[in-house]
Amino acid sequence: MAKVVQLRGQSPAGWSKERWIWLRAVTADSRLLPMPRLLATVLAQGFANHETAECRPGLAALMAAIGASRSTTFRALADLERLGWIARIGGEAPGRAASYCFGFPDIERVSPMTPERVSPMTPERVS
Repeated sequence: MAKVVQLRGQSPAGWSKERWIWLRAVTADSRLLPMPRLLATVLAQGFANHETAECRPGLAALMAAIGASRSTTFRALADLERLGWIARIGGEAPGRAASYCFGFPDIERVSPMTPERVSPMTPERVS
C-alpha cells in the first residue's frame, strides 16, 4: 500500500521536506520514462502548495509546463498513477480539475539514487 502525503492539516515543514525525498525517489525509479519523471518534477515543484502539498493543476497548465500534447500528458499522468507515485482525486466531470496526492509506492522496488558501485576489476591476462 502506498503512503499518501496528506493534503491538509500537515505541519509546514512536513511537505517541504517530504517533497525532496519524493522527487529523489521518483527520479530514481527506473520503471519511469523521461516524460513522467518531468511531469512529476513539475507537479511537485511548480504546482504543489509548498506547505500543504495541495496540487490542483488544470490539464492545459500541465501541457504547457511540460511542452507536450494532451495524449502524452495523460500517458505520463497514468504512468505515475499506475506505479503509485500520485493518486488522482476527482476531475471526472468536464471542466473540473483533478487534485493530485503524492504517494510513496514500495520503496524496495525503487533503486536508491546513489552513485554506482564499481567492483574492483583485476586485469585479465591474455595468453
